[in-house]
Amino acid sequence: MLEKGTISKISKKGWQKYIDESSNPYQTKTRIRHQCELAIRDLIMLAKKIPNDEFKVIFDERNLKSLVSSILATGYNEPNFIKNFSILDSYRLQLSDTILGECIEFYKIQVKLFFQDLPFTGQQIITQLENSQNICKEISYKVELDKQKDSQDKDNLIYLFNWNKIPGRDENRLEFLTNLDSVSGFLPSHYITGISKSN
Repeated sequence: MLEKGTISKISKKGWQKYIDESSNPYQTKTRIRHQCELAIRDLIMLAKKIPNDEFKVIFDERNLKSLVSSILATGYNEPNFIKNFSILDSYRLQLSDTILGECIEFYKIQVKLFFQDLPFTGQQIITQLENSQNICKEISYKVELDKQKDSQDKDNLIYLFNWNKIPGRDENRLEFLTNLDSVSGFLPSHYITGISKSN
């Protein structure tokens, strides 16, 4: 866990200023990163181990909303948060995909339980949930590709694509690539149509 004094100083000065003013910025940054990772692991362990009544107190809606909104930089008035409403943030979109994916998996489990006597209705709902998730994944991946294209133009680099990040099932991924203008700017169409996961 983060030390009390460290939390207080970061809260007052901000992350970067606190790091820069330390006697050994690299060592300080490494130490704080390690402490943050340990704090997250502690929360994961608690979420798995504590009884349900305590779980509801610690992981209540207010705490969870504050955590998620801080990670995704929404709902705050500080300048470093406000700027995220005027830029495309591919990394936070990927984090949103991860959070959404876990939420939808939980919803799917609950839907199957709730509609045990109406499996067709349950499956229709699950399909709609999965479609919503795929739409979000497509948006996220398109933003990432556009960012890579900007980097290519600035740094004279060539980025093709990451097969594992393309939304949908394998049989739908080539269609997604073929129809995506950003990828067409990286890779000639005859290469796209000739690609398969195996090669």
